Amino acid sequence: MMMVEKVARAICRENVAYNGPKDGRFADQRVDEEWQDHIPDARAALTALLEPSEGMVSASSDRAGHGFYIDGTPAAAVDFKKMIQAALDEKEG
Repeated sequence: MMMVEKVARAICRENVAYNGPKDGRFADQRVDEEWQDHIPDARAALTALLEPSEGMVSASSDRAGHGFYIDGTPAAAVDFKKMIQAALDEKEG
């Protein structure tokens, strides 16, 4: 399952839970039927994550605190941005 779909399904499940139970066959069926409606929200959420916060960078691997930089940006932030961009660029198939 692609990351955009995972996020869209999570958003959809929260919306389903707002109007009823979050778990169970009924909720699962609604998520299966409606998750694609939440793709724009999922893409927006992932786009917002393209720039990690300082706390996120600090919490990453040890190398974040040991001066590894790529063009003046902590290497962990560069790697994180690449992973999020890859999630946004994924194509089904």
